[in-house]
Formats: sequence, structure tokens, C-alpha cells
Amino acid sequence: MKMNETKKKSLVIIAMVLMVALVVGMGAMTYSRYVSSAQVNDTTATAAQWGIVITANTDGLFSKDYTKDGGSAYATKVASNGVAVHATASANNVVAPGTTGSTTIVINGITEVKAQLALDINFDSDIHYGTTYYPIQWALVEGNAAPEEGDWKASSALSDVTLDIEAGTNLSNKTYTLYWRWAFDNGANNKYDTAIGAHAAGKTTLEAINSVLGPANALGSLEEISSTLTFDLTVTVEQVQE
Repeated sequence: MKMNETKKKSLVIIAMVLMVALVVGMGAMTYSRYVSSAQVNDTTATAAQWGIVITANTDGLFSKDYTKDGGSAYATKVASNGVAVHATASANNVVAPGTTGSTTIVINGITEVKAQLALDINFDSDIHYGTTYYPIQWALVEGNAAPEEGDWKASSALSDVTLDIEAGTNLSNKTYTLYWRWAFDNGANNKYDTAIGAHAAGKTTLEAINSVLGPANALGSLEEISSTLTFDLTVTVEQVQE
């Protein structure tokens, strides 16, 4: 009996050793893992180029003298002795119905991102009669071609005018032109044009202005008049996203 009990104990001990070995083996399997690796060599990226330089030439914007030349419906700036408009010797630059002018904006540099040219114009004083009639219109076009009719905007909408510049563009003397015009025949608004001109001549009362307009075009009441155009123009090129 004792011998059998000894064999049984030996068998139990062997079985326990085998169980421990199995558990250890299972644990090793549980904590093992597949591992693969790959080495990525150093990579380099540089900032996209942005080297934009803007210049503006306002020589042709306003003048004391304008002459109608060629097929244009508007008189443009001349050096002196304008036929369409000739200001007095002491006068500053002038504008009048039937005149136009322009300023060129030249951009140089490289942009590797999409950009947009925008205008920000702040008027210290804008020529107008009342709160709704502003006779000066503006147009921004690429190059120096004459604007199409749909390009013309009221001064209040000028800051909404933008032009896109595609990414990767090498801007070598890229030119844009800002035009202004005052229509010669404004139909029913002709009397307001006349009132503005009379105001510029120092006639600031209703009676004085109506003496210029005459009975047929006399104003019933006098609204606010400005005969001076003064503004600051900022040209900006900035990156944009689609």
C-alpha cells in the first residue's frame, strides 16, 4: 500500500510539472508578437516661394487737362492745353463728365501658391449728389486693355473687385490697370452733374445752383453735395485657398 501511494504521489508531481510547463509555454505564446520594421530616409520640404513686389504709377490718374482723342468716348489726360477740359492755372487736378483716367499696378515676383489681387479703397470724400448718385465709376482689368461694360463698378463696390493669380505663376512685370470714368451724358442725372459742377464753382445754396440749372431743370430742394474726390488706395496680393 505504501508503495502504491508513493507511485501516485510521483505521478501527481509529474502531472503538476507538465501543467506548469504548459502554462509557461502558453504565457510565452501570449506575450510574443510579430514585429516588422522599415527605415525611412530623411526627407526635406521647403516653404513655397512668395516674393511679391507691387508698384503703382498714378501719373495717368487725374489731370488739369483732358482731350478727346481717337475712338474713345471719353477725354483722357494730356500734358497741357486740354481741349475737352482745361483747368485754371491755380486749380488742382479736376474731373468732369466725359473724362477718364487710369493707374497701372505692376506686380513682380514668384508665387507657388494660389493668390488673389484685391483693392481696398477708402474715400475721404467722393463726388456725389444726395445719398444715391455717385457719378464716378471704376474698373480693374488685367493688362492695359480697355474695360468691358460689365467691368465697371460703383465706388461703393470697388473693394469687392478681385483678380485671381494661379499657383506657380512667375509674375514678371504683370500689369493690372485701374480705370475711372464719369459718363458724359447721364440722362436724367445731367442736372445733378451740373449741380456738382456749380458747387465746385462756389455756388452752395439752392438759389445759386438753380440760377445755373435754369427753370427747366431747377431743383425743388438741395441735398448734400460733394465736389471733391479724395481717397487712399491699397493694393494687396494674398494667398487664398480654394
